[in-house]
Amino acid sequence: MKGYYLMPHPLMLIPEIGKGESLKLYQVSLACHQIAQELKDLSVKTIIILVAAPKDKPYFGLYGGDRFNGNFNDFASESMEIHGKLNEDFIQKLQELAMRDGLPVLIKATEECQLDEKVLIPLSFIQKYVEDYQLVPMTCPVFDDRILYLFGMHLQEVAHLSQEPVAVIISSNLSQGPSATHAGSFDQTFLNLMTSKQPLSLFDLSEEIEFQQNEDVVSLMKILLGTLDGKRIGGELYAYQNPFGVGYGVLSLTALGPGTKAYKYIGRSGEVKGGELLRGNNPYVSLARKCMEDYMSGTKTLLGKAAIPEMMIIHRHGVFVSFYKEGTLLGRFGDVQPCTDCVATEIMHHTLSFIRTLETSMTEGELSQLKVTIDLALNPQVVTAEDLNPTFYGIKVSKGDHQGVILPKDGAYQSSRDQLLLACGQAGIPFSEQMTIERFEVIHYEE
Repeated sequence: MKGYYLMPHPLMLIPEIGKGESLKLYQVSLACHQIAQELKDLSVKTIIILVAAPKDKPYFGLYGGDRFNGNFNDFASESMEIHGKLNEDFIQKLQELAMRDGLPVLIKATEECQLDEKVLIPLSFIQKYVEDYQLVPMTCPVFDDRILYLFGMHLQEVAHLSQEPVAVIISSNLSQGPSATHAGSFDQTFLNLMTSKQPLSLFDLSEEIEFQQNEDVVSLMKILLGTLDGKRIGGELYAYQNPFGVGYGVLSLTALGPGTKAYKYIGRSGEVKGGELLRGNNPYVSLARKCMEDYMSGTKTLLGKAAIPEMMIIHRHGVFVSFYKEGTLLGRFGDVQPCTDCVATEIMHHTLSFIRTLETSMTEGELSQLKVTIDLALNPQVVTAEDLNPTFYGIKVSKGDHQGVILPKDGAYQSSRDQLLLACGQAGIPFSEQMTIERFEVIHYEE
């Protein structure tokens, strides 16, 4: 990677929107122009922009399609559009790496990516200087430290594989409060830390109340630090202003040479040995396998919270646990709506339901040879047949007691109609009859 930056996204930075108020952010504006000029000088070909995900989107959100578009029409009297190309290859490789390690990644279904101001404001400066670049925009949730840092490491790895100049920008404002002085308290601590000789100390301050209150920018910065894993890190503050009671900072991080590979040290305080069990290749599939092994040995699966990644405990989603024998689907248990208190117990519940149907017909050795996959069902909604997209969405059809569920690319179908026909066949519902159709987004995990 060639550049690592923090940029803010106040609408007041756009002169056509802020009018005279934009002058109050003159230093921040100059610093944003400086970053754009640096990106040009570095001949950057791919620009990654990370923004905080909404609280109800507990996954790393990427975008499908090959182009992006956005505008400020809701805020400006004149048309202001920004458009360009997405780096599809980068996005696909990133998804594969993240899913390999059990990180929740979802590519959003859209023919053209529509961006909001959090991404567009940094781009409004960049497009004045940089031509022929590809964009990788994404939303990032608040997760535990190891997940955030590991995701940053995956960004670093994909950037290395691309063999092109890549820059990463976190787009976030700093704190806000009833006064500029109140807002500046966290900002000064945070910016001083990021420009110190020990920026990784950020991970030691996660429990401080002011850092929890500003978790969006803190979480994004932890990902940015992950992109510099194995490097000695330097930081430089370009500008800071808080004229409206909100802090706006512009800074860069730099790789100064070989440094600490910090992942193995992050988030380890107080972690019990059992936690290693579910932090392997994929914690979702590992949990299902442990349930199978424990049941066959007559042991009840008991795992403390420290042994299960936080993301599997704090979220409730529908879950499907699928079992394959020699490439053929043997059984699938689950639903688009959760029936227990969290994802972890959902996986255990559906895994045990499957085993109890087969325990008399399969040996422990045969069970261990089954391939197990986990699919999380997100944002289910009732739709019509015209709203389906088999590349991105799973579907559930139901009528009375009959129901069928088909996951994305779950079978040899080529179109939405084929997917719907397959679901109807599974449910035993004639295709011509009225039925309820639900679509849902899917995060897929396998070994």
